[in-house]
Amino acid sequence: MTSFFRRLFELEIEIPPLERPDLALAQRFYTKAGHLVAIDRDTSPDQRGVTAIFGTVLRDGEHQLERGEFEQRIQPLHERLLGLQQAIWLSSMDPPNPDFLALFQNGPGPAIAHYLHCSGLVVRNNEGSRFQPTLVGPRAELTFDYLLAPDLDSEYFNTHGLIAVAKE
Repeated sequence: MTSFFRRLFELEIEIPPLERPDLALAQRFYTKAGHLVAIDRDTSPDQRGVTAIFGTVLRDGEHQLERGEFEQRIQPLHERLLGLQQAIWLSSMDPPNPDFLALFQNGPGPAIAHYLHCSGLVVRNNEGSRFQPTLVGPRAELTFDYLLAPDLDSEYFNTHGLIAVAKE
């Protein structure tokens, strides 16, 4: 299967080995409606250090993807997509990495990068909606963003977003 990932920045961040989270840890960071009931998928790197790189799955000239297309394009990256444990580590770097925070101030699109998906973990709430860990600018704060919800419009991933993957 073809990978659509395009690296957009030279920045690389070394992340130490981290254990995969359980549902209780995900719930500590979840602030959306309802409550989490399951981890649907966790293919994030586990028990090994990774070098994080940042990019997109948009083709040159594309401005947005529908939700289903986004999921298809990240599928070949499942074993490399960063997850909640890496998102927590990135959001709590002490001191903060100024080059990392610059991603949210000098994004690849016409405006800043508003979000960075760590799509290696997907959780589901009691309403059937699916979420992924997401860092939002300008301070890379950790939240969960919809991956799929029955009542959301179809536009999903756009030029204001990035995905985080482990370098091969």
